[in-house]
Amino acid sequence: MFKIDDKLIQDRLSGVSFSFFTDDEIKQLSCVEVNNIQTFDHLDNPAPHGLHDKRMGISPFDRTGSC
Repeated sequence: MFKIDDKLIQDRLSGVSFSFFTDDEIKQLSCVEVNNIQTFDHLDNPAPHGLHDKRMGISPFDRTGSC
């Protein structure tokens, strides 16, 4: 089993904080302008601002299957 080195974590991690998005931030993050006629790039990845832009969520055409 893997053992975590507590000393290493204490030396590298100084703190963690969490917050909520504001209504305006949510609106800004939830809108994607589709203005690229290219659907995929030359490596077969979804093109930015295209029909399958990753910001719109997972695509059935994205072969990695990750969001």
